[in-house]
Amino acid sequence: MKVPLQYKTLYLLAFLFAHQTEKFIVFVSTCEEVNYFYKLLTNINWFEFWDRELKEQKFFLFNDKVFKLHGSIDHSERKTTFE
Repeated sequence: MKVPLQYKTLYLLAFLFAHQTEKFIVFVSTCEEVNYFYKLLTNINWFEFWDRELKEQKFFLFNDKVFKLHGSIDHSERKTTFE
């Protein structure tokens, strides 16, 4: 899917949210982008967006469903990701 650069993160989050039960591979240009999106997806507390009263509670939607893979990852972590 091609999207305008300024909407890349928003489109990705919306797409992944809408298709939570499916598996995807998302390609980005650099190792730094892989690390950025991995941290973003695994650290978003969704209650902060939905309900200010629930902000103190934690709800990480993608926490255990996101894996990163790039050339700078050591072999053992890459193997774990594939498994």
